Amino acid sequence: MKSMILGSSLLAAAAVSVAMSAAPVAALTLVSGSGDTAIYKSGFANIPGGDTVGDGVFSRYEFTIQKDGSNVLFKIFNLAATGNLSRIAEVYFDDSGLLTYSGGVNTGNIGTVSFTGLGANPPNLPQGNNIGFNQDFSFDATSNANGINAGEALGIRFGLQSGKTFQNVVDALDLHTLRLGIHVRDAVGGNSDAYATIPTPALLPGLIGLGIGAIRKRQRQQAEESDA
Repeated sequence: MKSMILGSSLLAAAAVSVAMSAAPVAALTLVSGSGDTAIYKSGFANIPGGDTVGDGVFSRYEFTIQKDGSNVLFKIFNLAATGNLSRIAEVYFDDSGLLTYSGGVNTGNIGTVSFTGLGANPPNLPQGNNIGFNQDFSFDATSNANGINAGEALGIRFGLQSGKTFQNVVDALDLHTLRLGIHVRDAVGGNSDAYATIPTPALLPGLIGLGIGAIRKRQRQQAEESDA
């Protein structure tokens, strides 16, 4: 049994290692807390086959996720240096039957950010067709000044579908069955670009998900054993 667990862990670690070498975005990173008090973060990646003007600056943008009562709170950050003109103008979610939305946009914003939950323009994530991104929810800044400018953040609170849990959302993000996309205007030299939460440009998503899932399952088992 011990050798089987070790083998699974090695496979998981190998999957994550390959993913990290192949693309800049892998799984969520635990920031603080645990269980229902956990806060996770992750970043966005360049979209393969899409525009390349902003390929060098994708690390300016990231998001966090945490449980908010019976809801889930996403916060999307623009980490560009103060004075940088880039702004996240539209945010998109490719859901996997987990989330519901009833007006939770602008929850805990940082800065002068203001978005509408009535849909985005453009309605589809630019370049999203390159990765099969099919948005279920989209959000649009009410004006250029109210986009997610440098040093600011947008909060969006979602409900959960019946029978779904916060952990289901975390796992779906790890597996990339739940994806986020952002459209950044004035990314570089006045040009726009789009980014998404994608693990690799090719066939690794399933392997990554398998590996990360094994790691998380083993961590939960160890935690339960230590509490027993």
